Parts: sequence; C-alpha cells; structure tokens
Amino acid sequence: MVDGRRVYTMETLDQEKTNQTTIVISNYFNLWTDHKRNKFEKIIFEKKAEEFLPYKMHIFFDGRVFRLESG
Repeated sequence: MVDGRRVYTMETLDQEKTNQTTIVISNYFNLWTDHKRNKFEKIIFEKKAEEFLPYKMHIFFDGRVFRLESG
C-alpha cells in the first residue's frame, strides 16, 4: 500500500465468530522521515452480522488505542 509518503503492507485477519476484521500493518516505510518509527500497528473493525459497514473501529497507534463508534 502506498498513500503518498508511506509504504506498508496490510494483512487482513477475519474472525467470523466475533464479527471482527483485523488489519495488521507491517513493513512500514516513511519516505520523508525517520524510517525506524513504526507507530501504526493495526486496525480492528467490528460489524454486526446483518450489516455491511462496521459500527466500531479500534486504531492501534504508538501504544495507544483510539476507538470510534457509530451513534
């Protein structure tokens, strides 16, 4: 994956029993800054069985977890 200034690999791990999809970020390479910094770890999407889009996201970044949930 390339987003303009970073190159990385995204691997999807589906967990059907919990309706979660985990996207693990690896081989992170920032084209413009320090290449040893890999703060973006993974994203977990949670969705209800009957829904197409996720209702909750967990973003793991720099040892923190950011949670987003639909209202």
